[in-house]
Amino acid sequence: MHAPSPNEQVRRLREARVRAYQTYIIFGKARLAKRGLKWLTFLGIAVPLLAGGIVLVLYSDRRPPLVIVALAGLLGIFQAVASLWALVDEWDRKAQLNTQTAQEFRQLHIDLQSLRPRADGTYDEAILEPLERRSWGGLHPDDELGVTRRERDRAREQAGRRYPPS
Repeated sequence: MHAPSPNEQVRRLREARVRAYQTYIIFGKARLAKRGLKWLTFLGIAVPLLAGGIVLVLYSDRRPPLVIVALAGLLGIFQAVASLWALVDEWDRKAQLNTQTAQEFRQLHIDLQSLRPRADGTYDEAILEPLERRSWGGLHPDDELGVTRRERDRAREQAGRRYPPS
């Protein structure tokens, strides 16, 4: 087995940095599951409180307008359907996977950024190779969370601009 050349190592390190940063970009933003859970939680608390508060304060002595009751009911039905969808589609697990992947690849990005060559200009293969292997770890979450090809390409382009070829 031959020792990789410094140029080959620099190329591999750049590619690992691009992959790690690409994955961090993709999972660093809130995805549907994460945003959806926040909205469902908000609606589950805000709609009943708001509807009940309006009826209690403004219509305690008379019947509330049908539009208020109907609107609260429609939002309640929407929330129930969305909550059922969130359970069936496992939004909680997906939101956790999204957060975990973002944290993991943020740390990997930092580890790759801090890697420095030895005095002879080469990198320690015992450190570079495992980091390089970890940079491929974003493929499973990509597939699991349905990251589109377009989203991958955009993030890859952005990461490539941050780490242009030497």
